[in-house]
Amino acid sequence: MSKKILTLLGIAAMMLAGAQSAWSQNRTMELIPGAKNVGLVIFDGLSIGEWSAPYDVWTHVKGNKVNVFNITEDGRPITTATGIQLQADFSFANAPQIDVLVVPSGAGSSNKDLVNAARINFVKERGKKAEWVTSYCGGAFTLGLAGFLDGKRATTYPGYMKQMQEMFPNTKVDRQARMAVDGNVVSTQGGIAAFEAALYVVEAYFGKQFADDVANTMIYPGSAADPWNRNLQKGYASLDQFKTSIDPVYIGSQKAWEERRFPEMKKFAK
Repeated sequence: MSKKILTLLGIAAMMLAGAQSAWSQNRTMELIPGAKNVGLVIFDGLSIGEWSAPYDVWTHVKGNKVNVFNITEDGRPITTATGIQLQADFSFANAPQIDVLVVPSGAGSSNKDLVNAARINFVKERGKKAEWVTSYCGGAFTLGLAGFLDGKRATTYPGYMKQMQEMFPNTKVDRQARMAVDGNVVSTQGGIAAFEAALYVVEAYFGKQFADDVANTMIYPGSAADPWNRNLQKGYASLDQFKTSIDPVYIGSQKAWEERRFPEMKKFAK
């Protein structure tokens, strides 16, 4: 290969590296002054449903009340577990103050991602200053390593509960909770419960009527706009509903499913 070609390749590589570096510095969004900042941490291998649920809820909050943005480690786009690319609004280095920190799950949330020191440190430092810290499915492991679950009640995806209890012995892993709230920390089993957790925080900020309106707009299961609501629990897991006792029939069927799907759950501490 000639020196000229090598030189051109070297220049191209430097230009690409410069463009990638500039991405995290230049790609930022304009924030609404005085609005609550909702920051979603996204990364390669992301489980898109655990991101899209809270993102969908928060972007349905109208009236210039919230800024909703994606944050990646370096400000560059990421690829989800299903191959969809998502853009970042900020990097770890230039993300603004975060009021609601959202930590979804991904393909490596309970294993390889546990050694991502940059992500864990970002969640730890930004979570300390946040008003709410939330996790979805395996995102609870990141919260645990960042120190937010010590001495607290929390939950995660059923298949991860045994591992989570072993990794974080000072955490009360609640296998009966779709969503666990302890102070300002909200964790969920993931899936549809991810919508529930976001609505819970929306209600905490703006009141039940406002949260109901968001749920209705989304035709959320059990909302007034849901044509099947008479066959479901009325409303989402609101602040009031969350304090009520859990239906033992539902818990029984959930436990049976968990133990069929994840045999190790039979040995899980009750």
